[in-house]
Amino acid sequence: MVNPVASDVPLNDRQWVATYGANIVYLTYQQLGALLVGTNSIFVVKSFDGGVTFPQVTEATTPEFGVQPDVQGNITVDQINGSVYTVFVAHPGNTVYIASSSNGGVSFSLKLVHQGPSGLSLGNVFPTIAVDRGSNLHVVYSDGTNVFLASSSDQGTTWTVPVRVNNGSNTKTALAPWIDAGDAGKVDITWWELLQPATSQARRSGTSGLHKHRTLSQGPRALQRIPLRRFFTQDRFASTVSHVHPGHEIWLSTDLSLSIETEWR
Repeated sequence: MVNPVASDVPLNDRQWVATYGANIVYLTYQQLGALLVGTNSIFVVKSFDGGVTFPQVTEATTPEFGVQPDVQGNITVDQINGSVYTVFVAHPGNTVYIASSSNGGVSFSLKLVHQGPSGLSLGNVFPTIAVDRGSNLHVVYSDGTNVFLASSSDQGTTWTVPVRVNNGSNTKTALAPWIDAGDAGKVDITWWELLQPATSQARRSGTSGLHKHRTLSQGPRALQRIPLRRFFTQDRFASTVSHVHPGHEIWLSTDLSLSIETEWR
């Protein structure tokens, strides 16, 4: 069943959904406003009846006070305590924030995950967040070249220094990360990986292209705060083209062969 009237605000985008318990559903989206600085915001709506109605509507961000979402990521709920989290890259693109709620989405507070240098873009879609079974938070994002992981053991108040996840010798670009969390401190991360830039002639002929491979890394100690040498090993589980975006000629690839090694030193 689809509810088309969860919101009547025009120009909504980046819809994400998360559940808690048997009947609670959270839906979040970015209001694009007038596409002017200070008008974009993130809203979170809540259903108590499995998504039939969404009577609770909360504005999670406060662009009028200087934190305007630029690229919104997913929403997740801590299944242990019900805390709600959504992640986003703020305007002008070099900061990652979470909006967190400990009262069932009635109100949200903003917490800085990472701030990069001016001119850097961290909105290489999308930043994503996961909660492990120890109520620890994990955020991944891409700076357009590499994928980074930051973790928090205190509901987002403080964060580990971001660590680069991709480390393949042939990796040219790592984009579009996704993270899942299991037991305390354990995460799995996937992303699209560009190994071989293609010439325009090769893209037109279909013999080569922007071959993006899907890569998975696993980290057993994501909460380790002061590592001397901390990195993921990775393996690719993608080798055949599966999608071409008309006009953009972006080639993505996928297959089911999977080999994983994880090394933390």
